Amino acid sequence: MNQKLEKYFLICDEFIYCRLQLLNWVCQGANQSNKLHLATVNELKKVYDSYQTDKPILLDCRRVRDIGNNALNDFLKNTDFSRKIIFWNVNHLDKYIISPLLEYKIEYEHKQNSIIISTIEKGLPKQIEKKTQQLEQKFVEGKLVGCFEPYDEFKRLYSTHVLANGEFDATNLISAQDSFAWISIKLSDLVENYLASIRARDLSPDGKKYSDEKIMAVSFRSSPFAVAVANVLNKNVIIIDHLGPKHNEYDIEILDFLNKGTNIIYVGDFLIGGTEVFISQMYSKMFESDLHFAVVIGSAQSNKQGELCFAEKFEFNSLVNLKELILPKVEKVEYKLFDE
Repeated sequence: MNQKLEKYFLICDEFIYCRLQLLNWVCQGANQSNKLHLATVNELKKVYDSYQTDKPILLDCRRVRDIGNNALNDFLKNTDFSRKIIFWNVNHLDKYIISPLLEYKIEYEHKQNSIIISTIEKGLPKQIEKKTQQLEQKFVEGKLVGCFEPYDEFKRLYSTHVLANGEFDATNLISAQDSFAWISIKLSDLVENYLASIRARDLSPDGKKYSDEKIMAVSFRSSPFAVAVANVLNKNVIIIDHLGPKHNEYDIEILDFLNKGTNIIYVGDFLIGGTEVFISQMYSKMFESDLHFAVVIGSAQSNKQGELCFAEKFEFNSLVNLKELILPKVEKVEYKLFDE
């Protein structure tokens, strides 16, 4: 059984599921994740032959735009496809997959932006998008529950004015390869959706047109996710060190390549008090750029607008509302200010 890729697959009654981009990342690195490589296909073949073989394999191909050096050909040629495999959201990949299928006279269906390969069973699972979203959400929420550390009493959280009855530790998410990869992919989805909405309007929420787009992070724990998102989406990233060894707000050489009129997207771990977003907004304004959008793993706020104490309103989106998680010992996380 393949120990390298199997832990990245999510399992339900009907199929096992993964993002093809995530598998590329594991095998080739995040900056190579938009192209299917032979190394990924070789590892995928091991999963196909030995892991959960009674279930079809569903691969979401979003953001994978190319297949290198006929990487799929040997896999297609040397597999009997008694087990169904589905390439979903193929977009521009269809020509790379269909051509060898025709050459080797392999049975397949091409419908609903999917290519289904099987000698026995045809068709797509029902409610495929809903089920995959539920699998991904359940995975992320489970990882967040696992990284929560309850307190015996309310304590002040690190780098904020807020008290809480426990804390989510992002270092646990970073150190586990499967959680780090999946969460980074999910954060990339949020950023990509935001950028698509901006391009559809051809301007920002305040009516501006921007010269550039960059990812920004502030804390050490947010930085790995921001760098991963930037690699996945092929964007530049800026890391602001506000709590590092220098403790100097004006030590901003890192921002020398920030062009005037840049659209800054903040990527972070948890949004509780909002200190890091405020710092990001401050630095953005110093260079006549804007931060209108933030994405985080978890937020203590249920709305989508940040207003209090911020230079400007900003929209944010989180993978999880922290207050809705069922947690060990304390059941629910609670936050309060010092003067409450």
